[in-house]
Amino acid sequence: MNRCLCALAALCLALTACARQPDMTLAWQAALPHSGAQAAVRGCAVTETTSLYWNDTAAPAEEIVLLTATEQAPYLQLSGAEASEVTVAFATRYDTGYRLYSEADPGAKVDYVFTAQADGTLQYRLDTIYSFVVTVATEQGTDRFLVDCQRSE
Repeated sequence: MNRCLCALAALCLALTACARQPDMTLAWQAALPHSGAQAAVRGCAVTETTSLYWNDTAAPAEEIVLLTATEQAPYLQLSGAEASEVTVAFATRYDTGYRLYSEADPGAKVDYVFTAQADGTLQYRLDTIYSFVVTVATEQGTDRFLVDCQRSE
């Protein structure tokens, strides 16, 4: 019995050691002009364009950077900002642009995984196929961009 348990434990350890590490290849990076933060997206393919975005339907749209992330779940990394200065929210895609998610919009309630790295980098694994609006508001200023996650998996 003990030999079976030892063999099972050894097998579990071997499988854990062989577990696939996430792809952290840099796909996109930028210095955010107003907040002073640095942003990077890793582990996926990224196409950068712009899109119209409405934070409030009563206000005029703003044109912001749109990052379309494909192939794998993207890892968004931010440095130069505190976690309290970053907001990640859901956005709804329309033919004319994106809008801040409303409870009235159809769609699944989904989430992301946040990790504060030892070096102070904030990391968000956008593990769902959805659109996210990221707002970084520091004492220097505010930046906003969209990450639209699309995968064929």
